[in-house]
Amino acid sequence: MNNDSIVVNIERLENKITVDIDGTKIWFESQSEMKCTDNFALWMALPFAMQLGKNLRINGCLSSKALEQARKIVKIWSTWVPRDFADIKISSETETSQSLPLTKKSLMLFSGGVDSTFALKEEANVLGNPIDTLTIFGMDYLPSGKNNFKRLLKKTEEFTQKYSGERHVVRSNAANAMAKSGIDGSYGHGFQLLASLYLFDKIYDEGMIAADYSISQEYIVAPWGTCSLTNNMFLSDGYSIRTLSTDVTRAEKVESLALDSLALGSVSFCKDHGIRPENCGVCSKCVRTKAMFYATTGDIPDIFLIREFSEADLGTIDVSVKSEMVFANDIVQSAKKNGKLDDFRQLEANLFGKGSSKKKNKKLTVLLGQIRARKRMLLG
Repeated sequence: MNNDSIVVNIERLENKITVDIDGTKIWFESQSEMKCTDNFALWMALPFAMQLGKNLRINGCLSSKALEQARKIVKIWSTWVPRDFADIKISSETETSQSLPLTKKSLMLFSGGVDSTFALKEEANVLGNPIDTLTIFGMDYLPSGKNNFKRLLKKTEEFTQKYSGERHVVRSNAANAMAKSGIDGSYGHGFQLLASLYLFDKIYDEGMIAADYSISQEYIVAPWGTCSLTNNMFLSDGYSIRTLSTDVTRAEKVESLALDSLALGSVSFCKDHGIRPENCGVCSKCVRTKAMFYATTGDIPDIFLIREFSEADLGTIDVSVKSEMVFANDIVQSAKKNGKLDDFRQLEANLFGKGSSKKKNKKLTVLLGQIRARKRMLLG
């Protein structure tokens, strides 16, 4: 690979910060004041530099600790995926080891999904007070999905009023820029999420992110962009990242949310960009979440446009994919624990190689037609 350096420049305007990474411009916009050091630019630029195989220089002042940690992160990722991310050198115009004044405040990423909904409620209850949150537009919601994103904010409003303090919203093109640069989203998303938390590192002492998997499950899906190992390495002088709920599986989170009508009315996890923040009930994420509800509680809450469920619907889950295999096993183990395994024998067979997880089923085709009709009604 070409080891020439790429240079990163930072431009700060009112309500907007732009990072120019060797000609690729990534911007962040917010109505909240983004009071931050230059460290966020380091985290945002890392995947671009590693993907290009070029050394990285930040035209700004970086924390000595952040530089030290970034070099460790590069070593890890270049070991995990050497064909995607190269071992590079990092430098900055200036660096400092001076810590920021303590604020005793935390900021948590909140998408409205199962993981962040569960984690926000749990952490707020543990601390005994609401937690400030950050929601990002430009990742789960496409640039064309502004109205859907507004509906997400509205849908989660009552829940966040109870468990969240100040709520920040940041709009960014970072996910789109990474995709155009050929950066694998399952690797790169963590850099964007944690860089976004650093947009407020002069206001808060720590950023928090909900775990996608339990720690034991992370070993199966690795490498993954937001795993507890690397999340907590995004560290600077005066700011740190903490990963929440690392001891809980997705099915266990679903079981807990099933007992809370406020959380159920707020949670959104659908893959269909046209229907989100509603939950279609047909996409693979909706189907497997239905299965988790049924496996853990014996019931499916009325939070899906199509609530009906049978095990045949799980044909949408491809257990040859590591992440899907983890969730399928989570469903099977939960069903076994709760006396529901007879309702998931085909999934169990698929999981352990006794059946084909890729079979098409006619019912899915019918359900897809129904959901399209519901979508037309929803969108008027």
